Amino acid sequence: MAATIHQYFGQMSLGNVESVLELFEEDAVGVYPPMPSIEVEGGVVSGKDNLRTFYNGLVTKFTSQRAKAGILLGKGLSWATPLHFEGVLAQTGGVVSFDNINYWEMSERGLIKTLRVYSGGGPTKATFTPRR
Repeated sequence: MAATIHQYFGQMSLGNVESVLELFEEDAVGVYPPMPSIEVEGGVVSGKDNLRTFYNGLVTKFTSQRAKAGILLGKGLSWATPLHFEGVLAQTGGVVSFDNINYWEMSERGLIKTLRVYSGGGPTKATFTPRR
């Protein structure tokens, strides 16, 4: 299960939406916070086709991004991890960062069944140097 979570963050960092979606069950559900500062509504997203639309919309907000999990806590099919995300906004070139907690429910096949993202707020200015 931990491998799936690490793959998710790795593929998100690369902006590979289809590779991210391969980690989800067909009927998976994602629950995401609103991020009005980057024009992401958030909410409940059900099914792989809707997840595709959500993630395609999200990755197009950035020209470069990096997602990194903190310590993975879990047992069996339930996991939680902090996430640190940094990105360069496509529209302005500004650099932002997010910190949140992800809660994962996995299927017996090791795929994501439910992903809930809990956030304390919108992006803040980051202090990293973007990859070129």
